[in-house]
Amino acid sequence: MSTIAPGTVTMTRRSHATPLLRPKALVSGTLPSRDVAATRAFYEEALGLEVRQVSEDRLLVRLGYDHVYEVEKVDEQIEMPLLRHNGVNARGDIVEGHAKLLEVKDEYGITKMTKPAVLHGTFGFYLQD
Repeated sequence: MSTIAPGTVTMTRRSHATPLLRPKALVSGTLPSRDVAATRAFYEEALGLEVRQVSEDRLLVRLGYDHVYEVEKVDEQIEMPLLRHNGVNARGDIVEGHAKLLEVKDEYGITKMTKPAVLHGTFGFYLQD
């Protein structure tokens, strides 16, 4: 039986098996929304994302690449923990952008915002609606 020292990271090994599927790209993900109109306004006005409404209860959201998120209307309140998040790379001053979002957080239903910090090797912050 091997002993692992506290604080030691156990790494996984890369598989060398032939993949069963050969996808060309990761193209989509799904996000819940209690209010499609409010979600659209937030994504367009606060984050500057490209939004297309494809039905009464569905949006497609992207920013410059082929990967899209499909936003679907849900009836129940679903809270996504901050550790299960989606990231965007922002241009410009992160501190200034954070301050601007703090000013309009009630308008867009932002319930939580962390202070700007180094996250995943870049300077940014988390927010949650």
